[in-house]
Amino acid sequence: MRALRTLVEIDRIGSFAAAAERLGMTLSTLSVQMKTLEDELQFALFDRRHRPPQMTPAARQVAVHARTILAEVDAVRGLGDEPGALKGVLRVGFVGTASVRLLPDFLSAAALRQPAARFEVESGLSTDLLRRVARGELDAAVVTESPDMPLGVRIHRLRREAFALACPQDAPQRDLVRCCAELAFIRFLPSTGIGLIVDNYLRHHAGPVRETVTLDSVEAVMGCVNRGLGFAVLPEPDARRYASAAHVAALDAPPLERYLSIAVQEDGPGAVHAEALRDLFEAVAA
Repeated sequence: MRALRTLVEIDRIGSFAAAAERLGMTLSTLSVQMKTLEDELQFALFDRRHRPPQMTPAARQVAVHARTILAEVDAVRGLGDEPGALKGVLRVGFVGTASVRLLPDFLSAAALRQPAARFEVESGLSTDLLRRVARGELDAAVVTESPDMPLGVRIHRLRREAFALACPQDAPQRDLVRCCAELAFIRFLPSTGIGLIVDNYLRHHAGPVRETVTLDSVEAVMGCVNRGLGFAVLPEPDARRYASAAHVAALDAPPLERYLSIAVQEDGPGAVHAEALRDLFEAVAA
């Protein structure tokens, strides 16, 4: 089991040295462990002609199966736990817009409610986090739900958030159609959950935009709006958080909303603990 966990960590991180540091072992110990695993399986897991050694295609397939095996082992070990108890290390991702508002409270609630669990937290874009959940690299992730969800991922909705129109304070036009016609659209990445939702809404309810500037940070988007460079459509809590010299108003003709949801791999460790994780997230998101 230890060797399989090590192989999964090498696959996740992509480096012998980084995996050894992460697992608290020396590089030589990790190398011996992998050589012993190769001897037991009777085929090569690494191409040692490269420095550092590179995982073979067979090794990546072993890592896929290892994640399922380890999830089952963890489930068996958890049979004697109290219902809803979490323990060990769980890797959780947060979409950037949610991490700013939810992550501190999540870690505080986790320390109180699940003291036997340790959470390794990462932030990123919804699309990237969902791919990592599907591959088993993350046990769970809080993401913006979108119609384009990868296979093998289960979604549990946590909260609903309205979108808002943000435009310069001195702009005489404060309705969406006029903003599209007269101001530049400061757009959050269209490949993200937020970007897909907003682009679809504008296409159906506002018509073409005059010009578009695409940025990869909600804070940067609002920074441009605050400087009078254009308008944006963002989740209302984020728009208001970063608005210093911008007018922010909810979209109401028709309203636009997103779901923040927790994603887990259907057959991964997160699925085993999905109810406990959802309860923990809901305590924060309420």
